[in-house]
Amino acid sequence: MPQTIQLVGVIEDGSDRSPLLPRNTATTILLPQFAPVKIDVLVRTAAGAEVDLTASAPSAASAQLTFQRQLDPCQRIPELKMLGAWAGAPNDRSLLRFGMTPAMTRQLDLGRYFFDVWLTLLAGPFTGRWQIVGISTAVLQAALQRA
Repeated sequence: MPQTIQLVGVIEDGSDRSPLLPRNTATTILLPQFAPVKIDVLVRTAAGAEVDLTASAPSAASAQLTFQRQLDPCQRIPELKMLGAWAGAPNDRSLLRFGMTPAMTRQLDLGRYFFDVWLTLLAGPFTGRWQIVGISTAVLQAALQRA
């Protein structure tokens, strides 16, 4: 069964920030190497309202999560790009899901990566491309060995 990591993504639409949302969407996550992981992103407006990713059509929303390695202070190298989409949850139309397979982590070296999440909406009140999770850190760790 895949590990699930939950993040909050915010469309900074100029509204007053809800006290229920983090001031900064940047975070740190731990990823096990060679294990399946689901990364769920709840998408909200700055005021805390749900963003309906199905407002016009499920295919009208797309998202990208990119893991990058920093070789020096001025250069980040993309290592892995994942596409996400509405999770299909009928009770939550604002849930994006990214799936990471064991094969995806196998190609990465252990260590620290940077990532962010971008959402593109082709229709509705938030049409455009939004960075919904700021530059964050992911640490890829060796999988625990079972005896």
